[in-house]
Amino acid sequence: MGNQQSGTRSAKTHIALLGDSTIDNGRWVPRGEPSVFDQVQQLEPNVTLCARDGALIGAIREQLKQIPHDASHVVVSVGGNNATGASTTVLGGPVTDCEEALDRLHNFAAEFEAEFTAEMTHLKNCIGDKQLVVCSCYNPAFAAWNVVTVKQSVANMALSVLADAVLRVATRLKAPVIDLRRVMNKVEDFANPIEPSSLGGAKIAAEIVKVVRTHPFEKGTVVYPKEYPESELVELALPQNNVVSDSVATTAASAAHVLRGGVSANE
Repeated sequence: MGNQQSGTRSAKTHIALLGDSTIDNGRWVPRGEPSVFDQVQQLEPNVTLCARDGALIGAIREQLKQIPHDASHVVVSVGGNNATGASTTVLGGPVTDCEEALDRLHNFAAEFEAEFTAEMTHLKNCIGDKQLVVCSCYNPAFAAWNVVTVKQSVANMALSVLADAVLRVATRLKAPVIDLRRVMNKVEDFANPIEPSSLGGAKIAAEIVKVVRTHPFEKGTVVYPKEYPESELVELALPQNNVVSDSVATTAASAAHVLRGGVSANE
């Protein structure tokens, strides 16, 4: 896998990984399969895991204390556990009209952005000349697990508002962004409705290392990957002849019921 990466290893590269189970997913993958941390380490051996499964945005302040003094890059993936709160605080109750619903989502996103701004700014100030990389949340894969809490389309829309907030914050801090919706785009990328599988983890690890090795940090924010592939978590692609197999039809029917708002436990 290392040969597929742009750039080369540097003896001075030391990556610190902060956040939640998007990175600390070891307990969610089958025994014997590699976690995101394991797969980053295969590409860049000098890496430290500070992320913790279940962490909220506020946990970053404690995790930054574990960053090694010789770390060159700090990669953060957090916010998905905060985003899941939208399923009850935003999407869980009745509203009188569409404007009230949008206003409720706006208020949730504003609180999310305020907390994310405070914690990322504090982190940036504390890490000095270490390079910061920010990951945005990804859409979950509830269709495959028959989750029926909230429709997929509603969850994806709510998540897009939060992802936009992450992009704004990272841009102000001149940090590159890994939009994990562009990475975690297949059902096989998930070990369960919200956690990366070893396959998804390999994609996340590859993107982290690519950004660390190749991003021109002096030039500010760029969103990675630069391509935006179609996602099985947004809309199932039908065969060109429009003949749908029973299995695809069943999955498509499930997708109509699925979802909730965020990702991560984790993205």
